[in-house]
Amino acid sequence: MSEGVSDYTSEPVSGTRMRMAAVGLNHQTAPIALREQLAFRTEALVEVSRALKRELGLAECVVLSTCNRAEFYGTGENCSPDAILEFLSRFRNADLSELESHSYRLTGLEVVEHLARVASGLDSMVLGESQVLAQVKSALEGAAEAGTTGPILNAAVRQAVTAGKRARTETTIARGAVSISHAAVELARQIFGELSGCRALVLGAGEMGEITLKLLRSAGMKSTIMISSRTRERAEEVAQRCQGIGIEWERFPDALAQADIVIVSTSAPHYIVRCDAVRQVMRARRGRSMFLIDISVPRNVEPSTGDLPDVFLYNVDDLQGVVQKNLGDRSREVEKVEQIIAEEIERFTNWLNGHGVAPAIVGLRARGEVVRQQEWDRFSGRLAHLPERDRQTVETLTRQIVQRLLEEPVTQLKKLGVNGKGYDRVEVVRELFALEHKEEGAHHLEMAAAGESMRSEDSP
Repeated sequence: MSEGVSDYTSEPVSGTRMRMAAVGLNHQTAPIALREQLAFRTEALVEVSRALKRELGLAECVVLSTCNRAEFYGTGENCSPDAILEFLSRFRNADLSELESHSYRLTGLEVVEHLARVASGLDSMVLGESQVLAQVKSALEGAAEAGTTGPILNAAVRQAVTAGKRARTETTIARGAVSISHAAVELARQIFGELSGCRALVLGAGEMGEITLKLLRSAGMKSTIMISSRTRERAEEVAQRCQGIGIEWERFPDALAQADIVIVSTSAPHYIVRCDAVRQVMRARRGRSMFLIDISVPRNVEPSTGDLPDVFLYNVDDLQGVVQKNLGDRSREVEKVEQIIAEEIERFTNWLNGHGVAPAIVGLRARGEVVRQQEWDRFSGRLAHLPERDRQTVETLTRQIVQRLLEEPVTQLKKLGVNGKGYDRVEVVRELFALEHKEEGAHHLEMAAAGESMRSEDSP
């Protein structure tokens, strides 16, 4: 971790230091039952982001929720992993001790490094998978919609996304990468061997459902593949593209009796395939086995369904063994990706350190201008006898004097910022020049500092 950053981000114009922290659960640390409690549908992200920011008094927060992880990022003077965990326990009525034992807690640059690993696919169940990069981008967009993001997390996410893009273009980490859908179809092949005679039902016509349907065809399934979605038009559209049959949502329970393989991938927050319904279906199948693969989080198939005779149920965590067999040579690319991540973290650190001293630099310059203007107003009347051209020359001279006086202090502050050693010196500058005092020109100082922060944000 770079010197001068620690678990802090930067010091704004008020002089306080802002901490950066994150809490997360993923497929490696938490069982699916616990991940379900912290899974948020897209439309719920705005609510949880605003509640997290409001209740903890955070300056910024971003929430990332996918089928394999739930992560909560924040910055603020009092931001801490413990505070985030306590909030999540209250918000979702989850057991705090269980959250603590199954979560990872990060501070400072650990947060940015982890986010970069996520965006690069190093922290995914499927090494190098590409879908997570879009999910990280969507998390930032959701935070922007909720009004909960800001310059620090904006820069952190952008740097992580840059690392993710570089990982996929400069290495072969994603070459031939399997997705969860790949793993689901591979599991079906392991179970049945030959898929050509099997009939399948895919519940969910989203991106993952469509990919699954295409993969089933590529795996040699020649029989009927049915697809059902709550949106009839979407189901028919996907079915047409993938040589399948669109099924109305209300009719999918009847279609279960015809399916040997059922792959469920919807965003529903509850069970849509119930044990009692499958029990009735199995009577009609007269001993023919049914394999259900539930790749939804929260799960969409009632877990007790797997206890029925001749019914074999797998969830997303059961696919990890299949995934590991398909890693191939991509594991050898991990070291290259980690080097890319290290480079992007260094860039973020340089930006962050500069961002920390920028408000003080702007405030120092603004204070110099306030003093210069005050003195010019006091004495300009005595120069009224001078021609206008000469008056402008004198005023230009006053500006140049202020600029030359501040040139060296500003240069040194910038150097200290890049080295991560600017915080203590910034405090001295604030005290010497009373940059925090609310006096004439203070609004000018605050507006100037805000403008500098925005300019710095554009170039992490």
